[in-house]
Amino acid sequence: MHLYIEKPNDIISKQIQPNGTLYLYTVLQDGKPANGWSSKKYYSDGKLEEEENYSNGLLIEKISYNESGVITEHKIWNNRLKQLIDKPAHPKFPKPNVITGLCHLCDCIPHLPAISEFIGAVYDKNSLPQSNEAFRKSAQGKAKWMMTGKQMRFYIYLEDWDGMFQWCCHCDTEELYWKAREFLNTRL
Repeated sequence: MHLYIEKPNDIISKQIQPNGTLYLYTVLQDGKPANGWSSKKYYSDGKLEEEENYSNGLLIEKISYNESGVITEHKIWNNRLKQLIDKPAHPKFPKPNVITGLCHLCDCIPHLPAISEFIGAVYDKNSLPQSNEAFRKSAQGKAKWMMTGKQMRFYIYLEDWDGMFQWCCHCDTEELYWKAREFLNTRL
């Protein structure tokens, strides 16, 4: 349920049901519904049935509830169509579960054996220095070095700038994300 804060010049209209409970509550300003959630309709038991949101006298949002208080309809104003439409559902995107940070390569290398063991990857101690050396000799602006474990991947992005390198750890689940975050924050 949304709140509406009444202003001094507002006119409040109330309709009461035969059992004495509030049926309709409307706030008017200059003869039209006031801006905001200014109109509410109630069931006979006093629970909210419907509420409406106005802007400059135009109904821009309407929410209907069943007797248990669950939203049954949610409509919003579509300016292109000039009418209320069902509020679009937001698509659910999987959480990326990515931990990132910056470090100097010389600070990162001593921790790579422990990181590889944590993520379940095979670590070759010569792999990163060789990749970095090959990157420095190439004309590329970016490169990526990676260790792949069973449920996590650890990357170091090699870029043509001094000192700091970005690292990322991709985790397959949220539970692994929190474990990896705790583990990596103590090392990098």
